[in-house]
Amino acid sequence: FLCDIKRGLEAYFAQDYIVAIHLLIPQIEASIRSLLERENIPTLKSCKSPNEFQQRTLDDMLRDSKAIELLTPNLAAYFRILLTDNRGWNLRNEVCHGLTEISQFDPMTANRIIHALLCLGRFRGQTN
Repeated sequence: FLCDIKRGLEAYFAQDYIVAIHLLIPQIEASIRSLLERENIPTLKSCKSPNEFQQRTLDDMLRDSKAIELLTPNLAAYFRILLTDNRGWNLRNEVCHGLTEISQFDPMTANRIIHALLCLGRFRGQTN
């Protein structure tokens, strides 16, 4: 986990934005998941079959009222616009599903990802 973040940051500072973006977006999602788990906000949802669970989507978690309260409405909305909402940048879905044009792996996009990572840093070690 931290190794991937470190490698993503190294790629960012080396201006290898394709690598940085591909490494850091999943780590941001994992960090949000970890933060919510630490605060006892569900990251799993039940399936139709009894005793089966699946991961909640990042968008679903970012719309959870408890997650919004924890992150603040503005930060939760920012993460949705940046990562999961198709009316916004939708980077998590576009990148992870291979839909991103090569021209979008640029400094501006990488800077947004770094900003999101820095926003998550404010929760380090904090529990409610």
